[in-house]
Amino acid sequence: MSLRFLVAVFCLSTFFFFDQAEADEQYTIWGNGNQSCGSWTATHNDNTDGSAIEEASQEAWVEGFITAFSAFGFTPSRTFTLDYAALKAWIDNYCSAHPLDSISKASEVLAVQLQLRVSK
Repeated sequence: MSLRFLVAVFCLSTFFFFDQAEADEQYTIWGNGNQSCGSWTATHNDNTDGSAIEEASQEAWVEGFITAFSAFGFTPSRTFTLDYAALKAWIDNYCSAHPLDSISKASEVLAVQLQLRVSK
């Protein structure tokens, strides 16, 4: 096989992969993003030492998601700012209203809301 053929197959398969992933709007979720919003709310309402570690871990996951969205999102050339207290309050409110959604879903909705603010 020629190198050109292999490069063409790779490019076409990559195009198909990304096109299909976009059509399905799915991606692999690692870490705390798989937890439910109910878990977020329970953890953030629990004041034990053990919950503080889980709380910090969940919050770090959301911060990482928003950072990645800012870097690789719809318009990476535009940036937005969001302080830590605002991020936490927004996710708290969302998760209280949607306990069956995942933390990743809450983060996605937040990212879209931030994107809409930047687009105005």
